[in-house]
Amino acid sequence: MALSYEIDVPEQIIRDMRLYYGDLPEFNKLIEGTEISDEKLMLAIRLWVTHFNKTPPILNPYTVEDFPDPLVLFHGVTIELLKMAGMVHSRNFLNFNDNGVQFTVNDKASDYMQWIGNYLQTHAEDAKQLKIALNGEQAYDFIESPEAWYPDIY
Repeated sequence: MALSYEIDVPEQIIRDMRLYYGDLPEFNKLIEGTEISDEKLMLAIRLWVTHFNKTPPILNPYTVEDFPDPLVLFHGVTIELLKMAGMVHSRNFLNFNDNGVQFTVNDKASDYMQWIGNYLQTHAEDAKQLKIALNGEQAYDFIESPEAWYPDIY
């Protein structure tokens, strides 16, 4: 049985998202490799595209390959990635003290929340405007002339 959010995610989108999100080994100076696995990245893409497709007004479903606005796609997926990473940081937060020396581990959850808020401010409006434009485009793409209803008498 196929899942409702099962969408093909091309490797190029994964590479582009990783570049956009800045999650590349050469940028991650404090961690080894990448923060988000390819599997989590694909899941975020699938979930966001499915969410967009299921948000009213319901339009023709889009895939990653034919999504009409790459920036709206990238911002939506980035929000999902920030939520995923932020949850991990929240869950693994540790603050301890050893003989007066204080250590804090994974205290970045609030930073992730701040980034999510920054993206959400513009992304919600951009996605809404895209839906409105697509809805109008699909509704008025073709209007048949009333003359087509009458037989040709000439």
